[in-house]
Amino acid sequence: RSIATLEGIALVSDPEYQMVAQAYPFVVRKVLRNDSGSSALLLRDIVYDPDGNVRPTRLSALLNAALGYVAEQVTGFVDFDAVPDQGASLKEVLTFLLSPEAKDLRPLLISQLVNGLDLASRDSIRRLYASL
Repeated sequence: RSIATLEGIALVSDPEYQMVAQAYPFVVRKVLRNDSGSSALLLRDIVYDPDGNVRPTRLSALLNAALGYVAEQVTGFVDFDAVPDQGASLKEVLTFLLSPEAKDLRPLLISQLVNGLDLASRDSIRRLYASL
């Protein structure tokens, strides 16, 4: 309720101000730093779809928001799948992923990386075997 009140006050002076959208990077970083098990579950719900597949666009938007890059919003609501035009560099993303802040996110990504490497290696072995 306090955020709604503050946003209402801000909108009186500037109708274009989007408090929730402006606070989104802070909220993402706060969730990533939270040591409770609920933050890991929240991240899993955000990053994965109901079928257990990673949502790449949402993951990109989340990583960009954690680094302070957010897409321009046309409404006061945050679009979890909106990736900014000028987002974080690969170096920034990798540095963040290796930092303590991403400790709850890394296990989610490592499992996907292992699955991807497994599929790629099986495909390479299959191609090698077929060429013999």
